[in-house]
Order: sequence, then structure tokens, then C-alpha cells
Amino acid sequence: MVITSKSKKIIIIDTSSLLSAVEWKIDLFSQLEKVCDFSYQTAVLQASLDELERIKSTADG
Repeated sequence: MVITSKSKKIIIIDTSSLLSAVEWKIDLFSQLEKVCDFSYQTAVLQASLDELERIKSTADG
């Protein structure tokens, strides 16, 4: 998801994107640099961080 502000676009990285990047061994942030020809900032929502924590807790047993 990309949100436009006055000076930069904000790219929101969701849980699925983070998990896929790890699974496929992709440096998500390097790839963004390659494909984004505009000024941007990345963000991860608290809900995604919470979901990742739940996934980690489940995996830890």
C-alpha cells in the first residue's frame, strides 16, 4: 500500500510482505530502492508487529 504525503510517499509493509521476504530470502528494502523512482518512507503498522509476535509465540510452542 502506498500513501502519498506532500513530500514523500509512505509504503506500508504488511505482515504477508515481511513473511514472504523472509521465506524467499529477498531483501525487501533493497528491492524497493530498485523499483521506486520517487521519494518514499517505509512503515509497518502496529497490527502487523502484533501479528508477527503471535506467529513467533506459536512457533516457539
